[in-house]
Amino acid sequence: MSHPVVFDMEIDLDLLQACIKNEQAAVHQLYKSCFSKLMQIAMRYANDKEEATELLNIAFVRIIYQLPKYNSSLPFPQWMHRVAVNVIIDRFRVEKRYRSLQQQAGDYSKHEQLEPHTNSIEDQIGYNYLLELIRSLPPMTAHVFNLFAVDGFKHREIGEMLGISENTSKWHVNQARNLLQAMLSDTKIYRNA
Repeated sequence: MSHPVVFDMEIDLDLLQACIKNEQAAVHQLYKSCFSKLMQIAMRYANDKEEATELLNIAFVRIIYQLPKYNSSLPFPQWMHRVAVNVIIDRFRVEKRYRSLQQQAGDYSKHEQLEPHTNSIEDQIGYNYLLELIRSLPPMTAHVFNLFAVDGFKHREIGEMLGISENTSKWHVNQARNLLQAMLSDTKIYRNA
């Protein structure tokens, strides 16, 4: 089941052409136009706002670099989303190898609270809580769940991106759902007590 990526932004093709010509004012304008959408994507995968900003900037540089390859038959926001997610997945692969070495050395990192980009305080609390629950999942399970449930990739695509089988992708999504349901059930019991 594929979930469409929906964006409410319009990007002028003339602006993209100016960016291809490396006109700095146009690049800056595109950055400002894309910032909030790219930050939303990055925040789902990052451990903190600083890392999300770093992922956003790396993704934007890749977007500018690949802009000459952009085909306007696909809406720019969807193309931008795909490029950003691919950058994050590439980064995840590198960090996965690094984390494995760290774990062998017994070095574990801690996660900081995120600040979401939502409208109301209740939404922010719910968003933070949901991100906290997703981040408490095993790293691969969290990444697969984000790619499937939030970004709308198919299991086959996730398998290709992460170097796992389709069935392994399905298992991770199922595992994430079960763990999240259990965590939410525990929370309801705790809140009602």
